[in-house]
Amino acid sequence: KLQKMGILSNAPQGFTSAVSALNSLPQGILAEMCQDVIAFLRYQVGFINTENYELTLSSLSIDPKPNAQSCINALTFIFRSAAEEGAGVDTLLQELKASLQWGEGPLAVLRHVWKEEGPALCSMPKEALSVGQLLSMEWKLGVAMSSGSCRALNAPYVNLQLRVADSAGKPQLRAIDMTIPEFQNFASQLKEMASTLDTAA
Repeated sequence: KLQKMGILSNAPQGFTSAVSALNSLPQGILAEMCQDVIAFLRYQVGFINTENYELTLSSLSIDPKPNAQSCINALTFIFRSAAEEGAGVDTLLQELKASLQWGEGPLAVLRHVWKEEGPALCSMPKEALSVGQLLSMEWKLGVAMSSGSCRALNAPYVNLQLRVADSAGKPQLRAIDMTIPEFQNFASQLKEMASTLDTAA
């Protein structure tokens, strides 16, 4: 089990197995994944393309095959927690080493990335790094009758209504419209997440 420390004190379920997967990655791929996570946390990109990583990892001779989403989730947790704590390079490395989970190669990669990117991430408002709590989710199926470019569109879509509590606990409503293929991809990712949780250490 991981020791309970500042940055790792609220490690999510499956974190230990995700760290094992990160230890198995080639350093170049790990470094690229770290940079993508940092860009995501700094709102420079809207999402991380896990499919590309899944394809890359599936071609490696690693057994068991690392799960790209689990790796990304673990890195997101580490960097977000470190930024919220205002942790410097030495503090981050000390806590990761104390967990007795990390190899020297991955630690060197994380040290380099945090030395370069950590100060900018730590300078962001904590509200920007916080994760909202999902209060409820409702969905409905609709049909778009027309659009600006098509009078007889008749295209089905799914509307999601998410009630999320922000960092201050204030409920906010978020609405998302998805095409059927987009919703099917979304549902597939949820199933993958559920499967990962079921098999998590």
